[in-house]
Amino acid sequence: MTVSQIWALAITVTSNQMGSPVPLSLFAAFTLVLMLWLLNRLRLRFYTRIVPSGTVAQPVKPKLVISSPQPRVTPAKPPSPTKPKPKQPFHAFLVLDVEGTCQLGSDFDYPNEIIEFPVVLLSYDDDGKLRVLDEFQTFVKPTWRPKLSAFCTSLTGITQTQVDAAPTFPTALGQFSGFLKRHGLIDPATGLRMKGVKFCWCTDTRADLQNFVLKQCFISGIPVPDWMAGDFMDVRKSTIHYLASIDKPVSLFLNPSAPGERPSTFNIATQLRALGLDSFRGRQHSGIDDARNISRVLVELSNRDTQLSTNCSFKTTRRWDWMGKAGKVIYRDSHSSS
Repeated sequence: MTVSQIWALAITVTSNQMGSPVPLSLFAAFTLVLMLWLLNRLRLRFYTRIVPSGTVAQPVKPKLVISSPQPRVTPAKPPSPTKPKPKQPFHAFLVLDVEGTCQLGSDFDYPNEIIEFPVVLLSYDDDGKLRVLDEFQTFVKPTWRPKLSAFCTSLTGITQTQVDAAPTFPTALGQFSGFLKRHGLIDPATGLRMKGVKFCWCTDTRADLQNFVLKQCFISGIPVPDWMAGDFMDVRKSTIHYLASIDKPVSLFLNPSAPGERPSTFNIATQLRALGLDSFRGRQHSGIDDARNISRVLVELSNRDTQLSTNCSFKTTRRWDWMGKAGKVIYRDSHSSS
């Protein structure tokens, strides 16, 4: 449609509506012409290919652009919920591994006296990780049989000079109670466990508390301190329970004994190996080294989200046949006639 055709159409429309052309109608007609002219220009621009001068423009058909579908992205699945960590019933742990007097061939009926009293204190840090907080260690002077046997020194590495210069057991306990007070575990005024703070004694087997401490308290003529009595944790027993929960029986980690030799036991070194930890650090049967390595086992159990709870009871009423009146030891063996 040309401009003259558009103008004629505008005049016709205006005349039909107004009866006769008037200035206002002419203005409306002019506006209509302008709009139609612009629309015509846009249509020509859309459908005509621009070519060099002198060449006939060829109309082109509009291309239908179909966008290819975007690949569907699967939302990342949230990580599967992990097993919730067990609620730990204790704030702190006292790992104890005493060393005592002994004779070659003696058993647990022997009146052992404590000659080393070491404790490793562990507690949780701000990130909930179990860490070693402090240590306490002292040698202890025996009083019933002050002289150490050669077998005892060979086994423990503790010398006669060390125990001769050491405090007796009641004095050593007094020193250790000061350690507990400094760490807020027992009340300085009453000497009892601090309210609101729960701590747990930990040993490798029950012998340290149930045998050695109980015997020593009798020989020293003192009661078992309130803060030592009660239930405690046998770390070896807890480790066995954990391994059973992941279908790894203890037998997998025990070396078969050779003819004429004693079979290996699930001792501290074997527990470390069973948990994939480095070998035993230090000297075995050194009380402080034993306590440190038991602490490593305890920390590993905590890291594996094992609930660290008590599994043994300290029976302070237990007695041995050699226990006489008022702390008197009535024991005869090949080394003494008393």
